[in-house]
Amino acid sequence: WLAVGAAAKQPNLVYVLVDDLGFNDAWTNGSDLGSVWSKVRQLGGVEIATYYAQDLCTPSRAAFLTGRHPIRYGLQHNVLTDSQNLGLLLNETTLADKLKTANYSCHHVGKWHLGVFAEEYTPTKRGFDTSFGYLNGQEFHYNHSVGFGTLDA
Repeated sequence: WLAVGAAAKQPNLVYVLVDDLGFNDAWTNGSDLGSVWSKVRQLGGVEIATYYAQDLCTPSRAAFLTGRHPIRYGLQHNVLTDSQNLGLLLNETTLADKLKTANYSCHHVGKWHLGVFAEEYTPTKRGFDTSFGYLNGQEFHYNHSVGFGTLDA
């Protein structure tokens, strides 16, 4: 997620939520991503390396966007699929909603995975100005198919 401050005094905010990483995929454990984060720090950015997260993507995203534990709105047990009539409750205020009141523009990039069965549940109806990525989980990045598959060598 990206939030861009309207005034010069407001900092730009970039939040990166990654899931399904192996131990050596994390920048703190020696991956190539380490050089990216070093550059962010050189430019005055702050890296928060101590955190708590849910063990699945839907609950993690819901918790971050609302600041509330997913058990409060029933998203703690599993991930959402496109065939479910479920999503992040519409009465939940998102971080993007709050940032909009502070004159930030908010942009979603990547996986949403917080409900897609009705338009009201999609990112651009939940406080984000734009959304680029996919709404469901299990997308294969190389060919944009959904579900588990294999990569041809």
